[in-house]
Amino acid sequence: MPFPTAGSVSLATGENIFTAMSLAPTYSYQVLGATPAATATDVIVLQGSATKLVRIRRIYLGGFATAAGSVTFSLIRRSTAGSGGTSTAPTPVKLATSSPAASAAVRLFTANPTVGTAVATIQSGRINMGVAAAIGAPVLLDFYETSGIILSGTSDYLALTLNGSTIPTAGVLDAAFYWTEE
Repeated sequence: MPFPTAGSVSLATGENIFTAMSLAPTYSYQVLGATPAATATDVIVLQGSATKLVRIRRIYLGGFATAAGSVTFSLIRRSTAGSGGTSTAPTPVKLATSSPAASAAVRLFTANPTVGTAVATIQSGRINMGVAAAIGAPVLLDFYETSGIILSGTSDYLALTLNGSTIPTAGVLDAAFYWTEE
């Protein structure tokens, strides 16, 4: 009996039937040179949608400073929104012009909020912030080989937090989030 392949369904009779792949609308939010709070907590928060399943597929993190250093980060699922702080609500970019506008919402914080209720820490690591002439390698968090980080509903948030780390002198953050909405 042949093995099933991507894009096929294997029937009990041993026959393979080709099935078309569903390509969900894909979106991104990117920021270069964001200035986080001096001891930053939540910096970027992605809020789930009332009408779509939001599946985070890839996150890039990096940055630089006038004095090299590193900061710890965590991706934390939260069940409530943070409050206060100083933030903007940037518009996500759709990667196909035929896609509808994103239904997930993004917040970029430049002053710490009172963070929402933590449900789970999904991943943690370290961002090495080199000086401008020797920027550290970016961190790539790739969830394509898994189901992704799924946000289901408007009470489901993914927060990129810098855990109260002291940001190196004149440090700035570069970040990119990619997700689908199904």
